[in-house]
Amino acid sequence: MASENKPLAVSSMSVSPNAKVPACGLPAEILSSIFKYCLPLPAAGARKVVLRSRSQTLAWLTLTRVCRYWRTVALNHPWMWTFPDFSFPEFAREMLKRSKSTPLDIHYFESRYMSPSSTEALLEALGHATRLASVHLSMGTDVDKAMAKLVEPAPVLHSLIVISYVNYTLPANFLGGSAPLLTSVELHRCYLPWNSPVLKCLTILSLKGDGSTNQPTPQQFRHAIQQMPSLEVLELENIFPTNKAEDPPILLPNLQRLHLAARNRFECAFVLTYISLPSTTNIHIDCRMQTSQYMSPLLSNIPRIFLPISESTAETRVLRSLMINGDSDHSEVHLLVKAWSQDEIPFDATDEKSKSTPIPNLQLSLKWVEGPRFCIVNKALLQTLPLTSLQTLHIALYPRAGYSWSPAPEIKMERLEMDIWPKTLTTLVVRGEYTTDELNLALKRWGIVGVDAPIGSHIMAFPSVQCLVLSNVNFDTYDSCPLLPSLVSALRTRLIQLPVIQKLVLKQCTGYTKTDIEMLEKVVNDVEG
Repeated sequence: MASENKPLAVSSMSVSPNAKVPACGLPAEILSSIFKYCLPLPAAGARKVVLRSRSQTLAWLTLTRVCRYWRTVALNHPWMWTFPDFSFPEFAREMLKRSKSTPLDIHYFESRYMSPSSTEALLEALGHATRLASVHLSMGTDVDKAMAKLVEPAPVLHSLIVISYVNYTLPANFLGGSAPLLTSVELHRCYLPWNSPVLKCLTILSLKGDGSTNQPTPQQFRHAIQQMPSLEVLELENIFPTNKAEDPPILLPNLQRLHLAARNRFECAFVLTYISLPSTTNIHIDCRMQTSQYMSPLLSNIPRIFLPISESTAETRVLRSLMINGDSDHSEVHLLVKAWSQDEIPFDATDEKSKSTPIPNLQLSLKWVEGPRFCIVNKALLQTLPLTSLQTLHIALYPRAGYSWSPAPEIKMERLEMDIWPKTLTTLVVRGEYTTDELNLALKRWGIVGVDAPIGSHIMAFPSVQCLVLSNVNFDTYDSCPLLPSLVSALRTRLIQLPVIQKLVLKQCTGYTKTDIEMLEKVVNDVEG
């Protein structure tokens, strides 16, 4: 009897215990889809080289060791091996084999994990030009070897990022002049000829230079822009046309973001003369300079941003909310202006750490060491903006806490010019770690709460303001002029001179009591604190 049951026992032993696990009964198509979420694949549209730890890049391999079925599924799906890890050169080569003819995602970040063998494996991978789907490289002295491999047509390449630690000029036959699916190019200190066919049909172009290499002539820059009518993102840092445009600007109807960054370069302003922007384009201009002499070309070209894109349309960029942020460390003055087309912006919009603040439609960042005072530059900049529809103004002139130095006199907050604000302005937000003396003087000079002077002897800066927000203000009475009594007195004066402030908001303020709130409620309809 025992001998009769022996074949049955042997047969049962030949079946893997894992075969009875429900997950092993899943069809290969479903199981492979589940595997996809475990792979360290780059996110769709990712524009930066991500450095992962070894544990992160190899964790997914445990899937292939659960059972024979799971391993078979993994090996039979080549796309699971298209993201080679070059910190393990031999394994990277094995992944290239297992991926067969599937398009490759080549991401390489030069780090302590990479060895000379890693570079050799990378060069082997770059030799598969017809299979390259995305190439994201961040490297130094070996960048020339890597780029020398990219001289063949790349029919499936859609994304290219090269961050070079040294200046390198790409060859004229880069990618064999043919990459029909290439839509995103980002090059840092890696220079592509301006007449390269690779620039055709891009939707994302990001170039960062050293300020002197490969600067395009007006003709070269104009021709390059004409080759990219579908451009959605244009980012240029220290690489600009050498002169302003003489011909009419080129319309980029799909442009969503324009970012210009310059260090001691006024030519960034010339870019605005070459392109015509939709009113929905988010514009970010960042200029850092030794002297303010570079500002004049920029300020004179900012009005171009607000021109209609064509004579047949009256659509223009409208600014309803504005933020002014000023700072100084006695060696560098910083003016930051942000503008939005919507009027309802969170009160903490001046806080750089706030996640609730929407992306500004326009952001201008100016930093300089030598030159005119803050108030002069600020007024010159604001006069270039269409403020006729402005409804909300955020002001923060000393937003950084924890510094022992006193603010430079040139950026005292009360020196903001008063004659440029429209009557549509109804909400004013003041944020910052000021002394109460400075805030008192500022509020009085602006005309927010009136001044101790005869009626009619002072021009009110904000006659239509109905909501005043004080954020991060300390009401403690350590200064020579306590803020709260002065605020109550001045608000009472405003009852006579101007329409009353309908609402006063104290957001994250300190140094006041319930009694103080009761005092304010006697002169303001609604106090929120």
